[in-house]
Amino acid sequence: MKHIKFLLCFFLLFASMICFSQSFTFSGYTQFDEEPLADAKIKVMQGSKAYSETTSDSKGFFSLKLDFNLDYTVYFEKTNCAVMYASIAGAVPEDKAHYKIKYGITVPFYDTRNETVNLKAFEKPFTRIAFDGKAKFVDDPAYIKEFMIILQTLPEQKPVVKITPIQERKYRIAGKVLRDDTARSPYRLIKISLIDTNNKELGSTLTNRFGVFSFPSAGIKSSAKLVVTTPAEEKGKAVIYSMNKEKLTAPGTFSTGKTEFSNTVENKLIERLISDNYVPFIAGKFSVEENGESVLLSGKSVYLMSDKNEVLETTKTNVFGNFLFSKLSPDRNFTIGVDETDPALNAKRRLHLYSSKDVEILIKDTLLDGKHLYKFLSNDVKSYNELVVEDSDIRMDLKGKMVGDNENNPLKNMRIVLLDNSYKVIDSITTDKNGKFNFRYLPYTNDLVLQIRDTASLLNYTSIILYDEKGNVVKYISIRNGKQFKYKLLHSDLNQIDELYMDDPWLNLTDKDFKKPVADKMVIIENIYFEFNKVELLVVAKQTLDKAILAMQSNPAMKIDISAHSDSKGSDDYNLKLSEQRAQRALDYIVAKGIDKTRVLAKGYGESKLLNKCDNKTECSEEAHAKNRRLEFNISMK
Repeated sequence: MKHIKFLLCFFLLFASMICFSQSFTFSGYTQFDEEPLADAKIKVMQGSKAYSETTSDSKGFFSLKLDFNLDYTVYFEKTNCAVMYASIAGAVPEDKAHYKIKYGITVPFYDTRNETVNLKAFEKPFTRIAFDGKAKFVDDPAYIKEFMIILQTLPEQKPVVKITPIQERKYRIAGKVLRDDTARSPYRLIKISLIDTNNKELGSTLTNRFGVFSFPSAGIKSSAKLVVTTPAEEKGKAVIYSMNKEKLTAPGTFSTGKTEFSNTVENKLIERLISDNYVPFIAGKFSVEENGESVLLSGKSVYLMSDKNEVLETTKTNVFGNFLFSKLSPDRNFTIGVDETDPALNAKRRLHLYSSKDVEILIKDTLLDGKHLYKFLSNDVKSYNELVVEDSDIRMDLKGKMVGDNENNPLKNMRIVLLDNSYKVIDSITTDKNGKFNFRYLPYTNDLVLQIRDTASLLNYTSIILYDEKGNVVKYISIRNGKQFKYKLLHSDLNQIDELYMDDPWLNLTDKDFKKPVADKMVIIENIYFEFNKVELLVVAKQTLDKAILAMQSNPAMKIDISAHSDSKGSDDYNLKLSEQRAQRALDYIVAKGIDKTRVLAKGYGESKLLNKCDNKTECSEEAHAKNRRLEFNISMK
């Protein structure tokens, strides 16, 4: 039974002593079904007089200051939950009254309809708290044991007269619609509908450029099928995949432009599509143009705003002008804003918005409250789909601090190991003297486990407190002496300690704060496009070369060998000559920006080094040919 794990683990106790105080801090967390419970009311009474009152925040946290030498009754209230209270004997000996003491408690709430426990137990206080005569407030374990017996002793059952139907729980579901072939190419911008058991449409959406769809509210039993609609001329077959790349259905053949995928007891299609933590990510980059020259807009504030112009998320562009947003809701209007008052955006300069793949987003910006605004509708506009990125394109840093029992005990010089959900090691790091840690350049995931290998160093503690880098409490975690410490980071925990950004191979060569070692030799491949039969550098090509220039400016010993490659269209000799000219244009651009010519080499290879089978004898799509039109940067750090 949930919550019968009440145990004596009702409470987390921690105390720290600092001189000259006549009060103690009473704080803790409110929970329901082992999840944080927000907006719970905490009311402190001193006799019949109201003494203090507060509510728990979005993480269930609350904190109150209580004076010494007074007796208190603390009530915990939440709509539809049983009212509970704790009694506190606040008497503290005079010679101890200079201590500053913290007392923490975790309070699990019970639904008033819960028939698995005896709610009449809460007619008495669920705990009694008093000073232990030494240095801290403690609970009465004998009283708690008696209370637990009452709580778990159910009253005599009465015949049930009426059963109130329980509303079906709804989930966010998400998946991908892909073609049934070895390439698994996605169906882009096609309609997918969710149908209930009464053949009624519950909702519909369009897949994004990766074939991803999502519905914010779907019931496992009430959802009967998914219907995929494509243009009538579509001859392929469709397959539904989960967001974890698991194939969930057999191939569906389109009939009159539609194919259906039923949710059955056997295939559990809707259940396997549940992705409660799924949100689409969008990324892009800003640059400014003046007199034909384009400059990356780095280090500037960018805002994600709701359709009511409320700021949902704020970030800064990195050295390449890139930004990433994660607090999106599918099928909602949203706006991206940049400050108009920024000195980099004077009247002579034009602001450009690009996708992370260098596609210009051609939406006219407007001005409101001093911001340039770009408006989009999720999953319904081509421009939006250009901004959407996959999880595999995202990297994250985890930054935080760990202490034992209270903030005065940082877990310094402690080896922390980061594990995936299969308990395989992803990375490890040693905390600094303040207990701080910083994992860099991790693949984005919601399934991570923190492990401390040095178990002996934890023997003196009953709990570990995890803080974010700003000093806010993320989690209180109980530990048992002698047991190896492992903690699975919840999605809500990760949201507080992670920093997300787009993957870019040039980051490690330009970001001074990036701590990953740089290899002596490395190859970076960039798709730099030219107009057909031309060698002039386009704006986006210059922006890519600007990254190489920044890297060379940051690393004086760095040298670059540029190789230009073409697709197989046209004759071999012509493609070789064209690629040589393009390689030379790239070299000239880098040297013109102040890089010593001895540090750059350039050569064209034409179609001699194709990345796929798209040679002169093979018919390929434009997308397949494009993979061969590229510049490769062979980097040496000597």
